[in-house]
Amino acid sequence: MERLRAAGVDAFGVPLDVTDDASVTAAARLVEEQAGRLDVLVNNAGIAGGMPQQPTQVDPPPSGRSWRPM
Repeated sequence: MERLRAAGVDAFGVPLDVTDDASVTAAARLVEEQAGRLDVLVNNAGIAGGMPQQPTQVDPPPSGRSWRPM
């Protein structure tokens, strides 16, 4: 995301557990509140292969963030 932002793209990550309906609902609400719509979704899901792994921490954008159409 740092490279996207450096290139002038206004992007942010959204924490989402696709196995949890409440997480999906919260993610959709966050996108609607912050951006109004979803232009691009990158699904970066994977399997750790039995190795312990910590979930990625994602900070949602601050409220009042200014958005511009791409």
